Amino acid sequence: MLTIKKTPRARHDLVDNALYIGKDSPDAGLRFLDAAENTFQRLLENPQIGSAYPADKHPLLRCFPVVDFRKYLVF
Repeated sequence: MLTIKKTPRARHDLVDNALYIGKDSPDAGLRFLDAAENTFQRLLENPQIGSAYPADKHPLLRCFPVVDFRKYLVF
């Protein structure tokens, strides 16, 4: 069974991004966190979606934008 595992650095980045987005609108920061979780779940259910991302150390690496926050990417 596949699971979602977030490293401490990933958790930190999520909070930092939410705080940055939420500077002008705290609701937007919370929406970002919800959208990120929804994106993780979508990727868990469909691991082949997204674009192949060239990386020497991880040849199967893929990239997918956070739903509704397309400038933020999940690898």
